[in-house]
Amino acid sequence: MTEKHKMPMVAPVGAATFMYRKGRKFIFSMLAPGEMLLEGLIDLAAKRGLKTAALIHADDVGSRTVAQGSIELARKRGLQMVLADAFPQGTTDFSAVLTKVRTASPEPRDAGRLRKRL
Repeated sequence: MTEKHKMPMVAPVGAATFMYRKGRKFIFSMLAPGEMLLEGLIDLAAKRGLKTAALIHADDVGSRTVAQGSIELARKRGLQMVLADAFPQGTTDFSAVLTKVRTASPEPRDAGRLRKRL
């Protein structure tokens, strides 16, 4: 509709870059691209010596975009993503997801020492 009527639209939470790759000229995002939202956290983890990470996210378009970008960024920074898992919308009991995280063991053996430095 924005292209048809040549009317600008501000998308306050529209950070999924696929929306902008279609050549749309009238949609403007207020956020960084979804793929880059966790870049600072991933950089911090890599600088602090972490080698592995786990990522859980909601099963929706925005969260999947953030997850995909984060997995790629982690790989580029030398972090191994030992788990990337989505949970369904409306989830209130995260015990099964957290069990998966615990089983994947994303922290190095000296994570306690690293946590104290953060």
